[in-house]
Amino acid sequence: MSDLSSSLSKRGDGLASAVNVAPHAFIVQSVHSAMDARVCDEGKPEVRRRHWGRGMPAAGVFLAALLDANPALSQDYFFDVAGGGVFVGYGLGSGGGSVTWGVEAYTSRSDDVDGCSSQERTAWGPLARFTLQGLSRPLFSLGAHVGKETERAVLGLNLEGGITLGFPRGLEADAVLSPFSAVGADIVVVDLYTRHYWLLDTYPIGLSFRPIPTYGFAGSCVEGRPQRDDAGCRSATIGAPQRRTHSHAERLASDFADAACEEYESVPALLRLVTELAFVGAPRSLIERARRAVDDELRHTSICTALARRAGWRGFTPPVPVAVQRNPLSGRAGVERLALESWLDGCLGEGLAAALAADDAALARDPGLATARAVIAEDEQRHAELAWDILQWCHEQHPSVGELLRTVRDAPVTVPARRTGELRRREGIAQRHRMDCRRRLAALL
Repeated sequence: MSDLSSSLSKRGDGLASAVNVAPHAFIVQSVHSAMDARVCDEGKPEVRRRHWGRGMPAAGVFLAALLDANPALSQDYFFDVAGGGVFVGYGLGSGGGSVTWGVEAYTSRSDDVDGCSSQERTAWGPLARFTLQGLSRPLFSLGAHVGKETERAVLGLNLEGGITLGFPRGLEADAVLSPFSAVGADIVVVDLYTRHYWLLDTYPIGLSFRPIPTYGFAGSCVEGRPQRDDAGCRSATIGAPQRRTHSHAERLASDFADAACEEYESVPALLRLVTELAFVGAPRSLIERARRAVDDELRHTSICTALARRAGWRGFTPPVPVAVQRNPLSGRAGVERLALESWLDGCLGEGLAAALAADDAALARDPGLATARAVIAEDEQRHAELAWDILQWCHEQHPSVGELLRTVRDAPVTVPARRTGELRRREGIAQRHRMDCRRRLAALL
């Protein structure tokens, strides 16, 4: 990478023509298009890192309450997924068959990939289940599950085991304590299962509907500044083409390709920032700094594309991002939206991107790679400082901005998906960055 290193010594400007990244060839498309993968919670900007079930059954709520009550388990980085489901099946046995139905709750933790990766996951976790055989023979089960996906967020295989307290002859009769085992196939949000209650002479088969998939939803994290629509919903990147990766070099190339797509996605987001700053009457200095940030992101796209090609993806070119349409807001509403997104996407998001890039640069053994990541870290930190200055200007314009920011002060930061690198180290960087941002925001307000 010696030629790459020499190019980057001039801040990477010479790479743009080499990889032919079009600076303004963005396709304007309605936010209702099928290509617009939105991430949103009731019209609010997405700030959750983990998948917690909305409208989950009572068993799911109960398990979530247990987790929240235990400080060792309720940290936002311990379980990747928590949700609940409903199921129906048919129980076979020597005494005849009967319909079985009930509710269940589960959590999943994945240690092999990070929270928003598009890579297949291996996951494990506890589960709780309440089953009725017919209308009068209940089963109460506690256990654990472990499984692995064969295709991300589409297909996975799951094994279960645990203990069941059953009343095979109704609540008036004696209870029976029995081990149970189960095998399931997870297809998106449906789990096809067969279970065996070893001392209860019943072997149900059926299907479970899990609105929150066992292994979590497909990843949509963006390193840097994402696009948002009128409702504040975050639009995911189109992403690099998925390939099976086996060697470290292939995983490294995949990381660079994903990074190139994420950097390219930031370009239309920053172009919109330029427009919206002008629309609310922001100082010319802030507008000019936002315009220069667009050039930085194009350079980052070029750098990451060149690195992906050098690592083995010879013909890789990042897909052109879709520019999501939204209407600019004037007056107080425009300033408040600008402040909110500057906090979430600039102070937290781009600040984290800078911290992670600086860490990568410090650990890189290749001089060219180290220089590339250092260039990106310096630029992203400058973008984060721009967000802080925008935040301060917004607060000076409208005191209501302070109250708005206090409501999202505790927003978590999401570690972007990567196939290489130590997840726990990156998680630690993210947590330290969030605490630093909280302290700085408190001082500003």
